Amino acid sequence: MIKDVIKFIAKEILVLAGFIGWLFAFLRPDTWRYYTDERTFRQLARDCEPRLVLWEDAVPVDGTFNVPGDVGEPAVSPDGARLVFTRGLSNGNADLFLCRWNGQAWTDAEPLRALNSPFNELGAAFSHDGDYLFFTTDRPGGPGGYDIWVSRWDGSEFAWPVPFTV
Repeated sequence: MIKDVIKFIAKEILVLAGFIGWLFAFLRPDTWRYYTDERTFRQLARDCEPRLVLWEDAVPVDGTFNVPGDVGEPAVSPDGARLVFTRGLSNGNADLFLCRWNGQAWTDAEPLRALNSPFNELGAAFSHDGDYLFFTTDRPGGPGGYDIWVSRWDGSEFAWPVPFTV
């Protein structure tokens, strides 16, 4: 009888030790982190080789969007080729502007004529694939107050926006 109890306890201790070993091997904190490009690549941190990343010192960006005044809320497209930002909130009519990366520098800022109105357009954000631009505006046509609107990128410019509804 006592031998059976000792065997049972030994077996339970062995199972518990195996479970703790499994927890340590597979659920370590370093496995809770991963590297990703948010599209196709996802690699656990424990499976990656750390490497040095060299950053250059920050320098002001040339172009018409980097001017003194009321410029803010930048959003960069997923491919890094377009930058949308807000200008003019302190004047009472915030509008969205677009700059493009030509491979060497940002182009001059252009107002997004299809999106801008006599009302405030703020908080631009690109969709995951960069085909849509979401922004908030207090223009009429939505439920009221600041509403989310969306516009589709047609390859050269953003189309007329529509209220975003779920």
